[in-house]
Amino acid sequence: MSPESGPRRILEILWWSFVAGAVLVVLVVALVLRPLQGAAPAWADLLLAAGIAAAIPAWLLRRRYTERAHGAGGPEDLREVQTQMFIGLTLAELPMYVGLVHYIFTGQVNGIAVLTIVTVWLMAMFHPSRLLGDA
Repeated sequence: MSPESGPRRILEILWWSFVAGAVLVVLVVALVLRPLQGAAPAWADLLLAAGIAAAIPAWLLRRRYTERAHGAGGPEDLREVQTQMFIGLTLAELPMYVGLVHYIFTGQVNGIAVLTIVTVWLMAMFHPSRLLGDA
């Protein structure tokens, strides 16, 4: 077991907890909260577009991290990777939260499903092995 495998393993556990937490939040909120009585399907397209637009900051941040890692020979330490991962995962959750608002205001499940998939895809881009250049 190399000395780096312990901290890397901790980063992976933290990553999995972020992903599982995001999916559980969606499931619990969708099961507990019911859509508002005066659901407004007219807002559906606007909220879906806002959810997709909310994915842009995480995607741009990931591109910046990738360019910096290739230009500088990779991250210098695991603390930098941890910071990148936390910022990226937090930004990656934005589409999911817009999806929850979409569900509450429109009562449509398709928006929350699509935006949760977008969130998980964005979270996959911030997996520690990708940030460390192992994948």
